[in-house]
Amino acid sequence: MNKNVYLVLAIVGLIAPYWFFFQFFKANGFQLGLLLQQALINPVSIAFTVDLILSIVVFWFYLFVEANKLQM
Repeated sequence: MNKNVYLVLAIVGLIAPYWFFFQFFKANGFQLGLLLQQALINPVSIAFTVDLILSIVVFWFYLFVEANKLQM
């Protein structure tokens, strides 16, 4: 059961953000500068952006540490 829940959450986690990215790119073209500008437009969005970036860094650090422990 847990594997099915994780699979569904992974699929939702993959599709949901890209839905909004595609809407942005459809409206504005592929302008990464504008995307970054809008992602950092106010303190709330900055908090979410920084939290996401830190979560990604922690995940990759954990991934490499665990891979080294398992000698992968």
